[in-house]
Amino acid sequence: MSFCILISCMFQDKEIIKRSNVRANVVVVNQCNEEGEEKFTFTDANGNEHQALFINTEERGLSKSRNMAVKNSLGDICLICDDDELFVDDVERRVIETFIQHPECDVITFALERKDQIIKYPSKKMKMGLGRIQKTSSQQISFRKSSLKAKGIIFDELMGSGTGNGGGEENKLLIDCRRKGLNLLYVPVKIATILPGESKWFSTLNQKWFENLGWTNTRIHGVVWGVSYIWYWLISHMGLKKDISLFKAILSYYRGVFLKR
Repeated sequence: MSFCILISCMFQDKEIIKRSNVRANVVVVNQCNEEGEEKFTFTDANGNEHQALFINTEERGLSKSRNMAVKNSLGDICLICDDDELFVDDVERRVIETFIQHPECDVITFALERKDQIIKYPSKKMKMGLGRIQKTSSQQISFRKSSLKAKGIIFDELMGSGTGNGGGEENKLLIDCRRKGLNLLYVPVKIATILPGESKWFSTLNQKWFENLGWTNTRIHGVVWGVSYIWYWLISHMGLKKDISLFKAILSYYRGVFLKR
């Protein structure tokens, strides 16, 4: 069983491998203004050698970057990574051992530490239902490459940073996995710390944000969920400051549900 970290980034260099404390095989997809790729061997802080593939591409879109990384993975078990992570030293051991302990699982998500947010990760292992999927971020996700390939599951390239449609690509991927019969599990094992930084797709709760929310929920769950979700969201996020009136927020949301295609 081999392991590979998949990093998606923009306008970075090979130092991102060291900055992220990568101590495993790694594929970096760097969206920039040139094309090319380089394969090389690097030595980690423990003196161990690993293989790396650094891909420069002029393509844009986070989901396109993720799909390119998966396609070029140097391992059977893939772990998704952004450019704002600092991995624990033994991340490869933690992930591989978890898959060995759970041979029935196709997708396993892990816990993170966040410096800029208060997010509580469950302290117990659990199967992933829709509620847990909705609360999962891409940096938590690991999977058997062969399982997703067999089911034809990829990241939706109309979703994610760089598309103008907001986020949610990781949630759609997990829901597609669940719908196609793959086994998904969450384990309370920390794999990385997420460093403070600004979101690349979220700025403020404005008209565009609510429109994207309506489009995203409808694309992932269908029209019935899309129509009803806004009321749950408004009640559960009642205290959040919005740069838009309640009426315009609802109107924008439904514009995303019915008109944005």
